[in-house]
Amino acid sequence: GNPNAALEHLQRASALEDEAGTPSYAHKLALAQCYGALGRYPQAVAGYLRAAELAPKKQRTWTLHECALLLIEAE
Repeated sequence: GNPNAALEHLQRASALEDEAGTPSYAHKLALAQCYGALGRYPQAVAGYLRAAELAPKKQRTWTLHECALLLIEAE
């Protein structure tokens, strides 16, 4: 796939949700993963933290674990 094209679509979807006042965990998580795949680690971490805020209770730990793995990869 094309991560830059995916990033554009995810940013747009995320912005539309934010404007509507209905941010989604799934889009924030996918956006964070995309930033990570592109090596944009500060944006990825911010995205994972935002996703964790929105995550269903059972997904919070996994989301933060993914963020921690990204930080290990970034070093």
